[in-house]
Amino acid sequence: MITGGANRGRVGEIIRIERHPGAFHIARLKDSAGNEFATRAVNVFVIGNDLNNLLVTVPKQQGLRMNVIQEREERLIAAETRKNAPKARKNRK
Repeated sequence: MITGGANRGRVGEIIRIERHPGAFHIARLKDSAGNEFATRAVNVFVIGNDLNNLLVTVPKQQGLRMNVIQEREERLIAAETRKNAPKARKNRK
């Protein structure tokens, strides 16, 4: 799990750690969707041996980051669902 930087909240499996003497070490990770990303090694917090054997519960999206198009489609589907749902009536006394 990534705890800092632009990839904070993402969950992935460590592929390799690049050592850079005198600079930040870089961790290369791969998420469950197959997307590879990199972050500083100090931002990585190990929560299990692999993605199928996590020792903690992860958020609803399993630590996956959607791209802008996927986020928009999800928001449109949610808005359409709310629009078509029957409205709850309040009890007035």
